[in-house]
Amino acid sequence: MPTLLAPLVPLRTVLMDGDVTVSRDNTTTIFEAKELSLIERDSFSDLLREWCDARRATRANAQTFTADDQKSFFEKVFYLWISDDYMVAMPTLQEKKIQETSVPVAYFIENLPVTPSKRKRGQTFQTNPRRMARAPAYMSVKFEAGALGNDFKLYWKDEGGLAVSSEFVRFKEGVTKAQAVEAAIVNWDKCERARVEKFNTELIIALARMRFVRFAREGTARPPYSPQELRVNNRTIKCNLISDEFEEHYNIMKAVHEGLKGRKIGRPNHMII
Repeated sequence: MPTLLAPLVPLRTVLMDGDVTVSRDNTTTIFEAKELSLIERDSFSDLLREWCDARRATRANAQTFTADDQKSFFEKVFYLWISDDYMVAMPTLQEKKIQETSVPVAYFIENLPVTPSKRKRGQTFQTNPRRMARAPAYMSVKFEAGALGNDFKLYWKDEGGLAVSSEFVRFKEGVTKAQAVEAAIVNWDKCERARVEKFNTELIIALARMRFVRFAREGTARPPYSPQELRVNNRTIKCNLISDEFEEHYNIMKAVHEGLKGRKIGRPNHMII
């Protein structure tokens, strides 16, 4: 027997306008949220909470949701959509573009060597403008899991996304390594947050629309319910932000620096005999 949707926090506590429907026949098109019964609106509590969590960074109080949150949620659900549009597509997570993972903070000092595959075909000189001298070099940073913790690494690519050795790269005039690393982290984190929020929002809105299609078909004669596939069920994704891990890396480097200062083996202590 289907499981009834029990609200996590009853939406009746935030229904300020009283815009609900007492009853609705089955196979009735739903155009907006006020055509729901009170219990139907209550049943969206879990999705509303997930939707608020997906927008956590833009909300002043992420612990509760308000009448404005509910209004905004249903407006998003019904934006250019009604329950007759029953073919609801689930979102897909697109691969990141190089502009979302890397920043063009450097350039190539010479034409890059041709790839082994091109060399086998007899090509001995570079013809790809993205891999020629003065072309932009894209830098990304990443924490890679190792046996003893995460290692902080820098990567270089051409504009097409192909890997490049750092020996062919120079920073642009006026750009320091510290500035480049900061720019790469900020760019990654901003794009990652936008990407995750977009996917999670689209997932939750799609599930809400599927529920509306079901409710429109069933009417209000029986209490609303939803199968497991119309719940989030851990399908939202989490942000992997570099800045969240960077403080630990900084503290390690700071501790190493302090230790080296106490050793007195650096340049000020060199002596030629």
